[in-house]
Amino acid sequence: MSAGQKGAKCMRDAGIPLKLDVAEAVARELALQASLPLAELPRLAAALVDADGQLRVALRFVADVQALGRLQGELGGEFRLLCQRCLRPMSWTLDARFDLCLVGSEAEEERLLESCEPVLAEGGQLVLRETLEDEALLALPIAPRCANTDCAARPGETSRPEVGDNDRPGDTRPNPFLALKGKFPAR
Repeated sequence: MSAGQKGAKCMRDAGIPLKLDVAEAVARELALQASLPLAELPRLAAALVDADGQLRVALRFVADVQALGRLQGELGGEFRLLCQRCLRPMSWTLDARFDLCLVGSEAEEERLLESCEPVLAEGGQLVLRETLEDEALLALPIAPRCANTDCAARPGETSRPEVGDNDRPGDTRPNPFLALKGKFPAR
């Protein structure tokens, strides 16, 4: 156990409160570890194929001279997303880490924006579950694609369409992308 963790009060599987007093959590160097059912995180559940599963959370509050404190954490879980190529469900593993500066005002938030990722704890209270849900949503891929390289949106379509001389019916102009064909290696 490191020197910084000696005074930390660690609560394993203690659950994640909806709101939390930031000053108290930082002073106690509070550490939490729990799993949240996806059904309790409606915005995250809406971004997934189904709401089955859990979001694994490990958090630690530490002191910071620039802000009220810091919230450091890890999020994990096995989720099902919709492949944006073939539109079929796919498995995806969340493994995200974050380090947030806890601030008490919007002015302080703007001041620290360059040096860290601030999160507002209005009135000293942090809406913890909402913050965790935000971090999980930010970790999701923008356009998830399954690992199957032959995945295609339509049966028989390849994932890398060939560039033809003129793929625009009725248009006699040469395809401007044809000049690029062969200049760049295929991925």
